[in-house]
Amino acid sequence: MFLKGSFWHQYTGERLKDDMVNYAMRMVQPAVQKVSHADSLGYLKENHNIFFGYVGKQQGLLWEMYSTHAEKYQAYSWFYALSHEIAHDLKPPNDSSIFVYK
Repeated sequence: MFLKGSFWHQYTGERLKDDMVNYAMRMVQPAVQKVSHADSLGYLKENHNIFFGYVGKQQGLLWEMYSTHAEKYQAYSWFYALSHEIAHDLKPPNDSSIFVYK
């Protein structure tokens, strides 16, 4: 079981050391982690089979929905926020966009 303030979550994944450490590392971080270097995106792609990304200003309805769902599903996946400068190779279609890397 993982406790963080008033939030708790019961780990239901594989009982393998790497999976449990990965879960703990994900849960101890903020639900949405900020990516501050362009080369960090390559690192994320190498180290995570799947993750979600938000590109744009961290305000407005889309950001609120993204951060709310990141908190809800943090136990299951990684969530990141990127600026347009860092995500320029992704060519986001709008000022604010959400993507999934698989």
